[in-house]
Amino acid sequence: MVNSTINLATQRFFISDKEVRETLGISQPTLWRWTQELGFPKAVKGMRGKRPYKEFIEWAKERGMI
Repeated sequence: MVNSTINLATQRFFISDKEVRETLGISQPTLWRWTQELGFPKAVKGMRGKRPYKEFIEWAKERGMI
């Protein structure tokens, strides 16, 4: 029970557009285009510029980017 609480406390839920761009070495227009055309995870409504971290990692790994 304690371990699951610790994991939830340290798990990351969101990544900012800035972090995405820096991690992948891309521009904002490229990020927008990937979101529109390649299925890159969309920003969470009400959290401008924040995307689901887990979805980002999965998407990037599937494409060999990280």
